[in-house]
Amino acid sequence: MVALAAIGSHGLNIASDANRALFQTAWQIHAVHAAVLLALALVRRSSRLLQAAFLLIAVGTAAFCGPLYTPALGLPRPPVFFAPLGGFLLIAGWFSVVLTGVFRSREHYATAMPIMVSDNRHGRRPEH
Repeated sequence: MVALAAIGSHGLNIASDANRALFQTAWQIHAVHAAVLLALALVRRSSRLLQAAFLLIAVGTAAFCGPLYTPALGLPRPPVFFAPLGGFLLIAGWFSVVLTGVFRSREHYATAMPIMVSDNRHGRRPEH
């Protein structure tokens, strides 16, 4: 990530401001999702949804950021559908993370608050 930032700041002679903005946007999205992938790598074995999130975010980051990096690097642009596909995969990955949190919180509250069942209909203490 540091190397990409250095390339974007000092190593490229980006002719247009639009290409510079694309590179900066790609770098920011790439940096955030690199940190997310690191965190997911540490916990993904605990859930299939987190495994799916890791894969979706990894592929989504490459597909979304790649078309943004290429003009600044002077490379040919990938097919036009790559960026929207990458965005969709990123959203699906984040949705998987959210679903994991929802399911885990439901499991937590289901086990943390057991329901008290009593046969005592008259409000008296049961005799032992």
